[in-house]
Amino acid sequence: QLGVVTNVIEGSGEEEPVTKSMSLGLSERRDELYVRSTEPIRITIVDLKTLEAKKIIELRDETREYENVPRSYPEYSHPMVVDEEKERLYVGNQAALSVIDLGEGRELEYIPLADSEREICGESFPALIMDMILDHEAGLLYVADLINSSVVILNQDNFKVIDRISLDLDPVQLV
Repeated sequence: QLGVVTNVIEGSGEEEPVTKSMSLGLSERRDELYVRSTEPIRITIVDLKTLEAKKIIELRDETREYENVPRSYPEYSHPMVVDEEKERLYVGNQAALSVIDLGEGRELEYIPLADSEREICGESFPALIMDMILDHEAGLLYVADLINSSVVILNQDNFKVIDRISLDLDPVQLV
């Protein structure tokens, strides 16, 4: 099936080949695959029963808001987390989160997370979201921000930042 899905992605009008920077998310409950591309920045929803692209959701291009911020690095995958209970898809962009309402098939919220800037590989970044994890019981989303050496805690109901936990090291993965 992966070969068929790959062909659907390649034929979905993407300007870049499937071998370039793309991120994947999966909803077993909805039988959908979510593909985040960088050129253009969007989510393609693939129906796993028919193996066809069923919806494309354009995402806000945050890199246009900051000078000299590259649109993508091949080693940076843009994390995604599927919330099966609330039927949401959280998409990590470089300095913000996009919250997709899977029931309505649209971007529900855009949450800027930029704090202070730091230089990496000769480029200045306001934030770099590396990973996310849900806490359903507490209604929280934890976001690892490499640039600001912190874990950002978001309320899942109102999408507000509750706290930033500063770390001595740069977080790259949450468990």
